[in-house]
Amino acid sequence: MSNWWSLIVLVALVAGVILYLRARQKSTSGNSSDPLDPTGVPSDFRQDREDSRRAHLSDEDRVWETASLRKDQATREPRDLSGEDQT
Repeated sequence: MSNWWSLIVLVALVAGVILYLRARQKSTSGNSSDPLDPTGVPSDFRQDREDSRRAHLSDEDRVWETASLRKDQATREPRDLSGEDQT
């Protein structure tokens, strides 16, 4: 008889875990107002975090980041132009 009780408890625990995970998934999947933003993080929070990060950069890091962004933009421009013709 005790085997039956342990089986019932095990099934109840598994069902509880499954229900908990489904509820958690539903509550986190709808947080983003932007369908293209998979992170679900509000954009104002991201902007605050980015501003804080930039405020703590050294001058050398700022120069490197600016150069890196310009290089990235220069490499993307030809692809962006060629990508517009293909659509």
